[in-house]
Amino acid sequence: MTNDVHHTPQREVADHGDDAGSFLGESLNLPSAQQSADILEGLVIEIFRDRLLLVEGEEPSMDTNYFDLGLTSLRLTEIKQRLEDTLGIAIDATVLFNQPTVDDLIEYLNGPPAAVSGVSAA
Repeated sequence: MTNDVHHTPQREVADHGDDAGSFLGESLNLPSAQQSADILEGLVIEIFRDRLLLVEGEEPSMDTNYFDLGLTSLRLTEIKQRLEDTLGIAIDATVLFNQPTVDDLIEYLNGPPAAVSGVSAA
């Protein structure tokens, strides 16, 4: 009886010193902070575009109050739910009212986790 043992070659891990964090991010293909911010902005804009019934390529006004854009409280609640589902976080309803524009909301969501009160992991 033959014993089939498969040997997996060990991977060498080089010492990258102070660059270990950036090396790890690069080797795992993690997005940079700017790329993450751009991805978040794109997601938020797409959700608002959908709820405002805008056509592809049409952008919502970034600095206009939600209600001036034509949103209702019901639509804003739908946006909150979609953001929670998409981002995997819980968002307090007051966040959207305290951040009354798309730009304000994006800036708030991009803030440091400790500063983002009203948002928690789902």
